[in-house]
Amino acid sequence: MKYNFETLEEVLTAVMNSNFNRNFTSIIAMAYIFEEDDSILFNEENFKGLGFLFDFFNLEQFDLSDQEFKEIITNLLSLKGKINIVEIKKILYHKQLKLYEEKFNGNLISNETYKILLGKILE
Repeated sequence: MKYNFETLEEVLTAVMNSNFNRNFTSIIAMAYIFEEDDSILFNEENFKGLGFLFDFFNLEQFDLSDQEFKEIITNLLSLKGKINIVEIKKILYHKQLKLYEEKFNGNLISNETYKILLGKILE
């Protein structure tokens, strides 16, 4: 089957329509990263700055439970309109961000360290 993705929403919908198939998601990600699959194409203009998302789909998604993966795709689909990279990263890395917040609130890390850790994820 041939895919020509114009928007991120189309990519996420294809993942959802595949019953959240992780291997399919990884294939899409590799097609974006390596640009070698002629059956999966992207409108590059609409995907600028989203390399981190496809890296996540290629590797990091396999560290998640099926439910966590479904929630991430569903939450990403709920983002409407212009792509906001920070909001996407908040969804992808919500567990890590929550852990940092708990450490900060428990006085285990300083405010400065907390801001640095957030910056590494969100920037």
